[in-house]
Amino acid sequence: MKAAYPILSIFIFMLVSCGEQKIPPTNIKESVIDTLPESFFRFYENFHTDSIFQLQHIQFPLAGVAVHPTIQNKTVDTFWQAENWIIHKAFNDYGGTFKREYRNLNGLILEYISNNTGDFNMERRFLHNEEEDYDLIYYAEMRRVSRQ
Repeated sequence: MKAAYPILSIFIFMLVSCGEQKIPPTNIKESVIDTLPESFFRFYENFHTDSIFQLQHIQFPLAGVAVHPTIQNKTVDTFWQAENWIIHKAFNDYGGTFKREYRNLNGLILEYISNNTGDFNMERRFLHNEEEDYDLIYYAEMRRVSRQ
């Protein structure tokens, strides 16, 4: 059972590693893209290519979920801090291994990334702000989904 923790670490590393895919990606349905404002696409690209911009557009302490460092398949509610933040890179589907979905709830953009089997997923929430930009307001890191 201890082998699952290194696998989870690999998935987390893959998500924050150097993917360079621009959005809108070809693996998002056109109907979903139509629900996202053009301003979000510009923001999203800047967020993943400029680390200073990214840090300026995160509401720290950032609420979210982290993988427990020592208990396998356990998550904990957390508040991410700027000094410990790992810069997020652009989404990379790793040859179709991962998929991304969005929901636009009147200016609150929910982003879901999961592997194709649905065993691992992550979530980010971006809120439209007064400066006609967005801020990351929630982050649940890549984790194993419990199946009960």
